[in-house]
Amino acid sequence: MAAAKGGTKSKIPHVGWFEARPAPVVLISGPESFLADRAARAIRDQLKAAVPETEVHDLEASGYAAGEIFTIASPSSSPNPDSSGSTGSRSAPTRSSPT
Repeated sequence: MAAAKGGTKSKIPHVGWFEARPAPVVLISGPESFLADRAARAIRDQLKAAVPETEVHDLEASGYAAGEIFTIASPSSSPNPDSSGSTGSRSAPTRSSPT
């Protein structure tokens, strides 16, 4: 784990792109967009393998409209969990729980 400012250890695990796993919140960052894309794809593939009917929505960060994420992530009439991701801001897909 990386050390945070002040010498305290971060409680957030830092992993390589090849170790990316689904989690309630995943932040993908780094100077290489190719590797960020691979990490996001790996998480998406794992979600699809677990629930093949998972819907995937990609958002372009530069074209994001206020509140759009709430529309996409809100429960629908479908019983399938959704996966939402944002491109351009290096966000990984997230999985919302049906309510």
